[in-house]
Formats: sequence, C-alpha cells, structure tokens
Amino acid sequence: MIEIAPQQLPALSPWFPTGSPGLGALAEHVLTTGTGHWWADRPDRPRVLAVTCADHVLLRGDPGVLTPDTLARFADQYVETPERFWPALGSAYEDIAVVTLPDRRRERLALACVAGLTADIQARGHTASWCCSRDNRPSRLLAWTAGFRLTREYLHHATGRALARKVRATPVPA
Repeated sequence: MIEIAPQQLPALSPWFPTGSPGLGALAEHVLTTGTGHWWADRPDRPRVLAVTCADHVLLRGDPGVLTPDTLARFADQYVETPERFWPALGSAYEDIAVVTLPDRRRERLALACVAGLTADIQARGHTASWCCSRDNRPSRLLAWTAGFRLTREYLHHATGRALARKVRATPVPA
C-alpha cells in the first residue's frame, strides 16, 4: 500500500459512507481534521483504499488484490473491514458468542456450545476469542468457566442527547 494525499482520493462515498457510527466515522474524521493517513494499492483508480488514524485502520475495496506484503504496514493495528477481507488478513482468531434463552439458563447449555465452538475453531488451526462488555457479568463468567482469560479491557463511549428516565417521587413522612 502506498500513501496518497487527500487531493488524490477518489470520491469516497462508495468506499466510506458518511454518517457511519463508531469506527466507521474515522474516514470523515481524517478528511475533516487532516489527522491520519490515506493509503491505496495504486495511485490511479485504486482497488483497495485504507484510512488510518492512531492505531485504527478502515480497509475497503477488493480484497483479492491484497498480499501479506501490502498489509504489512498495518501490523499491530486494529483493522475494521468487511468480512470478505478476513481471509486476506489471515487472522488466526475467531470471535465467538453464545446467547441462552432466559428460561434455559443454568443448564450449562451455553458452556456446551462454547466447548463445541472452540473445538471446531481449534480443528481449523485457529484460536477462539471472546469479546464482551466489562459490565456483562454473565458473559464474563461464562468465558472464564470455558477457559478464556482476560487480555485487555475496552471501553465504549456514546455521544448525543442523554436519555431521560422517569423517576417516581417517593413521599417522605413528615
């Protein structure tokens, strides 16, 4: 991948739709602030386009033109990309999740599913990974019981108008 100047960018709307939430807003941020970098597989009519800022990468386009060498500059960064890029990224990790219906909890069904999923993932030569909110105690306990260990925590932030909650007044005796 070669770095390209913002004035060399193709029209971005097919690559990075505006108004995307979360990490998807990175392209708008870099375009607006100039903080970050743009990358392409070639300067004229790129087939793959990436935008980077800090240790985050948004990758879009045709994954068929990528090689490990073209992705080397994004090593040790957090890459967000459509699922079709995953084989090109060569990730050895597969994130899993399990949901149990409330009336079927405490039957160890989720643990059995996790055991089956992790065995299948390991049979393919990959490593199972688990992500959940730090406030999701049931998920964290299930992961721990299944043998996963915490490597890092992350924090989600939200912006916008706060949601008001109705609070019932409690009469106080005089």
